[in-house]
Amino acid sequence: MQVLMAQQTSQPAEGSGGEAEIIVTALKRSGSVQNTPATVSVVSADALASANIATLEQLGSVAPGVIIQRPPNNTANATIRGIGTSPGPVSFDQGAALFVDGVYAARGADFLSSLFDIERIEVVKGTQAAVLGKNTSLGAISLTTRKPGKEFAVDALASYEFYNKSTILSGGVNVPLAPNLSVRFAGQYQDLAGFSRNLDRRPPAERSARQTDEWAGRVTAVWNATPGIDVTLSYAHENLKNTGIPYEFVVSSPAAVGFFAAAGTPQLLETRLNHRYAAWNSRGPTRLRQESDRINATINADVGLGTLTSVTGWSRFDQTRYTDYDYTPGDFYDDDARIIGEQFSQELRLTTSLEGSFQFLVGGLYVHNSLSQDLAQDTHYPGGMNGAFQARFDQKTDTWSIFGQPELEIVDDLKLVGGLRVTGEKKRVDMQRQTVRPGPFTTLLYPAYARTQLSRNETVVDGSVTLQYKPTSDLMLYASWGQGTKGGGYSDFALPALAEYGKEVARSVEAGAKWRGPNGMTINGAFFRTVVDNFQNNLFNGTNFVVQNIDVSSTGFELSAAVPLADGLDFSLDGTYAKTKNKNQIAGLDDRLPRSPRLAGKVALEYNGEIGNGMGLRLAGDLTYRSMITHQNDPRAVPPGKAFPTMNAIVGVRRDDLGIEVSLIGRNLNNAHSTSFGFPTPFMPGSVLAAPEDGRSIALQLRLKTR
Repeated sequence: MQVLMAQQTSQPAEGSGGEAEIIVTALKRSGSVQNTPATVSVVSADALASANIATLEQLGSVAPGVIIQRPPNNTANATIRGIGTSPGPVSFDQGAALFVDGVYAARGADFLSSLFDIERIEVVKGTQAAVLGKNTSLGAISLTTRKPGKEFAVDALASYEFYNKSTILSGGVNVPLAPNLSVRFAGQYQDLAGFSRNLDRRPPAERSARQTDEWAGRVTAVWNATPGIDVTLSYAHENLKNTGIPYEFVVSSPAAVGFFAAAGTPQLLETRLNHRYAAWNSRGPTRLRQESDRINATINADVGLGTLTSVTGWSRFDQTRYTDYDYTPGDFYDDDARIIGEQFSQELRLTTSLEGSFQFLVGGLYVHNSLSQDLAQDTHYPGGMNGAFQARFDQKTDTWSIFGQPELEIVDDLKLVGGLRVTGEKKRVDMQRQTVRPGPFTTLLYPAYARTQLSRNETVVDGSVTLQYKPTSDLMLYASWGQGTKGGGYSDFALPALAEYGKEVARSVEAGAKWRGPNGMTINGAFFRTVVDNFQNNLFNGTNFVVQNIDVSSTGFELSAAVPLADGLDFSLDGTYAKTKNKNQIAGLDDRLPRSPRLAGKVALEYNGEIGNGMGLRLAGDLTYRSMITHQNDPRAVPPGKAFPTMNAIVGVRRDDLGIEVSLIGRNLNNAHSTSFGFPTPFMPGSVLAAPEDGRSIALQLRLKTR
């Protein structure tokens, strides 16, 4: 958690011969990836475009070892090195946190944001609390958006995907207004057809899932006020609409057969994982709308001792959803929710630029976050579970922290880096539940309770220490230890007396090496072990959600390499092996954590060359692999997702003088099938639902860039 070392997943700039230097900034300092002792996967804007990626959910396809899942309640959760915050309660903070231009994004709903006009993504692995802050106990995903240049320039991208008939349009323009003031306007439109087909065609059912209609825009201004002061201000707005819910029955039961028969469509029940499902509701399709706004302001000032940086952020999202939770052609289980999240944060830090062997970073952070949820659920199963309730959950969180990071060069090429953060947090909850229509659903599972106010305060001390040694100019060795804490809180599902869950504390050790060879060759490796005490876990047992604290661990290693084979021809490898363990699992069962593949990786080969008449050729292919994953704490509850190898390729031609590239992009060309998430079907004992991984896609992409 210092100035980082990155394990590279992005490709060097065209014509670089593999020697392009990658600079990363996620851990508060700007530095070369070759001289920093931590593990970070860096994904460039070019790598995102080449994979036709426009959402965070798809990040794992270009950053092996990262899994971002989206459960039915339309939050999203990231898993890094096999450990990630459980999906479910909206009140959960994310252990693998999201940052946008250095500003913390607290909620799972923030992960639904689209990726457009991104300069790079840095996936910081391992415990990072000393520098990045509380609730980064498992790592962080840092998005850096593009900033305006000093010259007028335009870039654009248009993509059409043939299998699902999906369209992506994005672009940006730099407008210099004065020698020291530039503005960039950028936007994106997505019209993505669902990749799973609905077998029930009765109106008003959805035709496919998950259909996406999204508009997003951002304006960014950079003002170099004086030679020692620069100001960056940005505002972004996004409007997202999803339709459909891509969950298929993969295990049937007499209960499922009975409910399909009660709906009058017994012929639509099937248990093959084939991107087909059957769902209908008289109120229309499962749908989500989310409108979000984000304002960021960063000021850097040269104060002689170093750089004083102020980072101010404000964000708000307003999400409404309607979900058909019985997943059948019947009209049995409805869910309505509105979730509003708002956050203000202010960070101030000083980064020194001293002569000599001692440097330091010191700062403070304040975050105010509010979250409200209005929830209504109604069940009307024939001869079974019935009842309806409404619930309100309001949470306000105030967090402050002070932090520091000293760096001491003990002798030439041997550096000791420390980190310390003291954090205080106050969390206040106001919650209540009312019965709308009595029945077993409200009597047994979700009984009413009066308005209840709860609060908790906690103060934690997190830290880190790293020893870094460079025996040669091309080789760096390091060993580190770090502790990070994710705050406790209250579940929005449970009764007040059972709602509180404790803080989780993660401790990570890591030892790694990084070597740079001739012609830009790099080989990086790291061994790691993370132990999490009181990991905040959520379990859906088929009827209810249970939040509990358990003890877990992840042990493994990571390896990455970039090898220029010939002029214009490059080979790369990036892989993670992580053996996770749920220490609370019953003896004799598979004790790995859900959403935790033992092995995830990618091998790639890319050629960039000239074909005459000013034309360039790009040929690239890769194989990505994710081993088997389980979906629930008890692996017997849901069949696992089998290993998921995908073959991907790109063929492109370009005119550098015109700044035009036309590419044909294929993803999962072998059409591999597996499940990305699964759970017991509500109120249908013995049956199981699962969401499939994305199937085959082929897209035609046009890119334009003026310089």
